[in-house]
Amino acid sequence: MTAVILFLIGSVFLITGALKVVYSRPFIAHVRNLGILPRALNEVAASLFIQLECGIGVALILSIFTIELVPILIGLIFVLSILSAWGVNSGRVEDCGCYGGWLNLTLKQSLGLNFLYLLLLVISWW
Repeated sequence: MTAVILFLIGSVFLITGALKVVYSRPFIAHVRNLGILPRALNEVAASLFIQLECGIGVALILSIFTIELVPILIGLIFVLSILSAWGVNSGRVEDCGCYGGWLNLTLKQSLGLNFLYLLLLVISWW
């Protein structure tokens, strides 16, 4: 059961990362619009985040370092959910940016999916 959950969540991370690789400009703009980093770092930070997202996806799919990765991922999804809510509510961005411009979810939809991912990760970790 745990392997299936991690495979599904890993697939989501890998697919969303791959979408951002192919179509990165909207995600870079999203990071810039959040305004939390100096302008000179926006493109580098977006690129690093995309690489991290793809790496996490592959690690989950292949069940590599899952004992260490799952609790970190739980914290990361929680923090990114707060960042998304703040960005949307402050008017800096229109959506979570999770799907790189290919799919624009409302804040409620994004937070709902994140809650589902968190729930599944907690179940797999337990």
